[in-house]
Amino acid sequence: MSRVDLAAPDEPVAGRSPHLSRRRRRRSAVVPVLVALLTAAALAEADVDRPVASVAWLAIGPLTASLLLTWTWTALVGGYAMLLGTLVVVTRPGDPQTTAMQLLVLGALSAFAVGNCVLRERRERQLRTVLRVAQVAQGAILQPVPARSSRMHFGARYRSADPQAQVGGDVLDVRPTPRGARVLVADVRGHGLPAVQLAAVVAASFREACARPGLSLVEVARYVDHSVELLASDEESATAVFLDLDDRGWTEVINCGHPPPLRRDPGGRVTALSPRHATTPLGLSPQLRSDTFSMTPHERLVVYTDGLLEAHNPAGEFMPLQQRVAALDTHQPGAAAARLMDDALTHAGGDVEDDVAILVIDFDPPNPPSLAA
Repeated sequence: MSRVDLAAPDEPVAGRSPHLSRRRRRRSAVVPVLVALLTAAALAEADVDRPVASVAWLAIGPLTASLLLTWTWTALVGGYAMLLGTLVVVTRPGDPQTTAMQLLVLGALSAFAVGNCVLRERRERQLRTVLRVAQVAQGAILQPVPARSSRMHFGARYRSADPQAQVGGDVLDVRPTPRGARVLVADVRGHGLPAVQLAAVVAASFREACARPGLSLVEVARYVDHSVELLASDEESATAVFLDLDDRGWTEVINCGHPPPLRRDPGGRVTALSPRHATTPLGLSPQLRSDTFSMTPHERLVVYTDGLLEAHNPAGEFMPLQQRVAALDTHQPGAAAARLMDDALTHAGGDVEDDVAILVIDFDPPNPPSLAA
């Protein structure tokens, strides 16, 4: 599984690519080993006082190289194996037809190794291209969460259910405002590329709506819902929770079929910000209504997707989420989000079945985190 830390963007690394360096170190270690093994095997075969049995087994050298090295190095190892095979045959002559057949098999296996290496390198290039596209998609959907906005501090974690992906169908976004922030946490129903496409639309429409001055939270939610209706099919929708956080002590919440955020007070009591009026997910004509909650200093909000809520162990027991949130008393927001993610993975035996997005919000904490990020 892929885990993304949304607290701060990755720093660029100067110099050569680490992948290239690792490949070169691997090549510099493998080539001498293969050459030494082939040489030792050929010398052992040449010293035995009997007719040559077979030199085709020397093809194990280029075949091994085709799994680890480039095609040029594989071809060089194959040529070296052919040279050793020829020297063994010349040193210990046998039946000409048999030895010719042995060398022919050795050459064919060496050529096969080179061809296999070419196909492997082509697949690796295609995979690197797909990974670059996935990284671009991740940047379009998941942008780094600000460490602070006004009197609020944030920490976030994201984990995709697909082991080969860094992004899935969950959306997590924070847009700073002069007196707080606007937040969206959404979960797209669906799988594969259509879910990722719909998640990108949800994130982009939310950012565009937040950039328009004067829109209320209901109007922002309505704009996102309209975008989902235009793209989503009959089987696609998205649960979502919108929050308007104000540092004057109130929080406006619109919940569209999403798990309610959890509020932890300074005493450790955890309650859910449940909506008074339930509504349908985005894309299913929700009746958008907001609820307002008062917040006090040192309180904490935990907003999440149902991948965290549904984390269960092999016995089918769900993680006691409210107890875990209550235990996060000394952790800063980023550490608290990481702790919740680790708790879910530990409870589920190291694997969760759905994407997980976690956002932790602290209201004027006593020990603000560093703003360097």
